Amino acid sequence: MPRLTEKSETGYQVTDLAAAAERLGRFEDLCDDLQREQEEIAERLEHLRQEGRTRSYSYKELAAQKAIGQMLLSRLRSYHLL
Repeated sequence: MPRLTEKSETGYQVTDLAAAAERLGRFEDLCDDLQREQEEIAERLEHLRQEGRTRSYSYKELAAQKAIGQMLLSRLRSYHLL
């Protein structure tokens, strides 16, 4: 991915403002989608729990998806992006 910023001692400088704004917007959409998906997965997992289906393939797959999403969100938080 080509960078749209250059890091300096005082912060970051934008090389192409319009392209940077477009990419930032897509990044924000990604973050919103990740957070929404985490909420949806939690609801689906709870529904499966209530049905006693915690050993099902669906439950295990959703639990794995939730773990991956949590890892991604945690990484974004560690960079102070959320």
